[in-house]
Amino acid sequence: MAIAATLLTSSYDNVDRTSYTTASISPASNSLLLLFVTDSISVGTAPEAVPTGLSLTWERLGQRVYGPSPGVRRAGAWIAQCGGSPGSGTITLTENDRGSGTTSIGTSWAVIEITGHHTTQPVRQVQYPGTGTFATLSGYQLTGLTLPMLPAADSNSRGFSAFHHQANEATTFRANWSELSDHNATTPDGGHETQWRSDAFETTASATWTTSSRCFGFAIEIAEASAPSIARATIATYADTQSETSPVTVTMPDDIDAGDLLIAYIAADANDTVAAGGGEGWTSIQDTSNGSAVRLKVFAKIAAGSDALTLTVGSSNDTATHVQRITNHGVSNVATDIELGTAATGTDAAPDPPSKTPSSNKTWLVIACNASDDDDNVTGLGYVPTGYVPLAQTESAATANSSMIQVACDAQTTGSAINPGAFTLAASEEWVAQTLLIPPPSAGATGTAAVTEAADTSAASGTETFTGTSATTEAADTSSATGAETFTGTSATTEAADTSSATGAETFTGTSATTEADDTASASGTETFTGTVAVTEAADTSSVTGTVTITITGTVAVTEADDTSTASGTAGSVGNIAPKLDHDATFEPAADTATHRPATTTATFKPAATVKTFT
Repeated sequence: MAIAATLLTSSYDNVDRTSYTTASISPASNSLLLLFVTDSISVGTAPEAVPTGLSLTWERLGQRVYGPSPGVRRAGAWIAQCGGSPGSGTITLTENDRGSGTTSIGTSWAVIEITGHHTTQPVRQVQYPGTGTFATLSGYQLTGLTLPMLPAADSNSRGFSAFHHQANEATTFRANWSELSDHNATTPDGGHETQWRSDAFETTASATWTTSSRCFGFAIEIAEASAPSIARATIATYADTQSETSPVTVTMPDDIDAGDLLIAYIAADANDTVAAGGGEGWTSIQDTSNGSAVRLKVFAKIAAGSDALTLTVGSSNDTATHVQRITNHGVSNVATDIELGTAATGTDAAPDPPSKTPSSNKTWLVIACNASDDDDNVTGLGYVPTGYVPLAQTESAATANSSMIQVACDAQTTGSAINPGAFTLAASEEWVAQTLLIPPPSAGATGTAAVTEAADTSAASGTETFTGTSATTEAADTSSATGAETFTGTSATTEAADTSSATGAETFTGTSATTEADDTASASGTETFTGTVAVTEAADTSSVTGTVTITITGTVAVTEADDTSTASGTAGSVGNIAPKLDHDATFEPAADTATHRPATTTATFKPAATVKTFT
């Protein structure tokens, strides 16, 4: 089912209010609502509109202030997943005090309904300029804005964008995109536009207008319903802090959840030492200086959920800090799982992060950064290495006695060397640059897996790796598999009769306990068991063709009812075998092969069921 988008409502209200109400909407069953909103204030810090309504849970994707006084604006993006019967009603936008009260002098909104999306992980990336970048942009009058995006996480993803500017005029949307809303207003002046591309995913979103004005934008990737679950780390939100004092209370990203990865990048003027608050749990993963001019310091931690960062600077010199909140990552130990290059230093206008060869071939979130002396920022977003997405160009102060941090990111699936290329400064300065690789979530099932399922038919090829404990109960099924399965830990299986065939090799390390009803099976290949195997099985019929070698190291206890078997070939065993046989049955290679056959185990832990359950 392809992604589709419909505008449900959009408007602009320039009456001073502490809350605003949209027109009534009737979302489709199981649709995703994407809300873009802007708030205004004459001077000070604009409030933030927080949505409620339709009994939905709203999630903030990002928010940022843009444009200094007069006419400060705050833009936000939110999503909410509807249920099967969302009903009808309005959305209330309640103004949240962000430092200058709860009254907006003008608020705009657009609510977009999306269907055909991935209902549990719809958002794969959100791109918008950081506060540091916009501190440099906001002094300039722009007639358009371009937002780069990472390559799509899935080929069927689609891009959505919103652009806001401080001119009372229409917005021109990007070629090949479809405009969803476009309205402008006065007192305060503003233009507000949304768009999406329906036929492909494009790594650039943009819009233009006639009159130069301050502006802001969001670019968002929405995944299609059949897309795999996220398999790469994602920068969810970020924040920047400029300081000329010590200690520094760092501004943290929005909506931090326990388990998120937090990374703080600090540029310290005059090679000052930088320490994090002792009780805040941050680990230093990078600390390099360039003479007495500048230092690059990087801290990281796994979030607890209410996280803070306080910096103590050696001589109270300037610092510029960028903090990222990263989700869907594969980092459990920040000191070992984040892969870094060897920090580079230089004195010129092109800070060049080092090349880094990752430890394995997977999809890496690549973060390039540099700390430079003074305030030689580049106008606009062109400061990043070619092909990278800009995240921060944050200076501590607009003076010669300052420092600046630049950060950009990319996503690359590779096991080969990754070389980001150079940043750009407006003039030659001393700098320190680094490359960080953030791994995606681990593939397969790690930990404890408990599966209960009815009869099914499946076919699979490849390799499955299980670490931990797996407990499976399942009815009769028919399956076939090729490849290799590796189990580490404990496996306990209860299974009804089934018919299966398998080729390949299975390796079990640990303990396997199996209870199984009658079945018919055939197998060829090699089975290796290390540890203890306990099997209870009813009567069955089996046949073996070829040479089957069963290597058992440890102790095997077998209890088996009457069976009939024939065999040709060779079977061997190492260790202790204690058979308990009923009536006149004999313990022969065929029965042993039937008991520990690849077919049964492959059917129990088949790739198809496990991949669908533990994505």
